[in-house]
Amino acid sequence: MYKEIKGDLLELFKRGKFRVIAHGANCYNTMGAGIAKQIADRFPAAYVADSFFHDMMSNEEKLGCYSVAGYSSGIIFNLYTQDKPGKSFDINAFNICLYKLSIYLHKEINIPDDQITIGLPMIGCGIGGGNWKEVKKSIKKYLKDFDVTVVKYDPNSSN
Repeated sequence: MYKEIKGDLLELFKRGKFRVIAHGANCYNTMGAGIAKQIADRFPAAYVADSFFHDMMSNEEKLGCYSVAGYSSGIIFNLYTQDKPGKSFDINAFNICLYKLSIYLHKEINIPDDQITIGLPMIGCGIGGGNWKEVKKSIKKYLKDFDVTVVKYDPNSSN
């Protein structure tokens, strides 16, 4: 199931609305702007996972991969969808990330697929410069087996 709501993805994750959240990250271990910075500030293990992954692979190898951090509220995935900071969103890397995320969720989490709740921002469509129509199409294709909610940032929403 796919839906879109307005709200604060990170607050909803903290409150347990989603078991999984994922966001786009660049391959340079910055997490210095947008939702990536908010995640690094509020959920520092996600930044540690990004840093560890950065030390293990070259920037070129990371594109299309992900790193992961676990919390009592769920799991955060850093999806490497941008080569560098700024307008460098790569739809092919995003598709690979979503495919790998789907495989991970199918095989590694001991929860039925229809009970896995995933929260996403509009990945890559802010600072990254991605096309929302393409991104939305990919989300619906690769995560069709899961309960997916795209949260359009609105700090005043009551969700």
